[in-house]
Amino acid sequence: RIQDLGELSDDHDTVWKIKGLSHSIMSFLGEPPHQRKHGSRYYYMIVYLTPGDYHRFHSPSDWTIHHRRHFPGNTHPVNPWYSIFVPGVLSLNERIVLAGTWKGGHTYLGT
Repeated sequence: RIQDLGELSDDHDTVWKIKGLSHSIMSFLGEPPHQRKHGSRYYYMIVYLTPGDYHRFHSPSDWTIHHRRHFPGNTHPVNPWYSIFVPGVLSLNERIVLAGTWKGGHTYLGT
């Protein structure tokens, strides 16, 4: 289910409401493979997969993947209680981020 969606703030760096806590987009995605354009509008969508869901990529649009980046890391729990004691836990965990383009411009998908 969609947990949150909206437009990013002017600094393009923080998304709120990921399990009730704020997280840095640049920490999660790493440096984007394209230059961000001043004045561009950026949007995000947080999709919650329940523990019974399998972990595969699901795409909300038809797009072309240009770059895949693997971030080695831990497998810390991401529940709100644990996140209080381990700030930025999403950026510490192992993840994959896909970067590409669709008809609306650049897009990223991370697990």
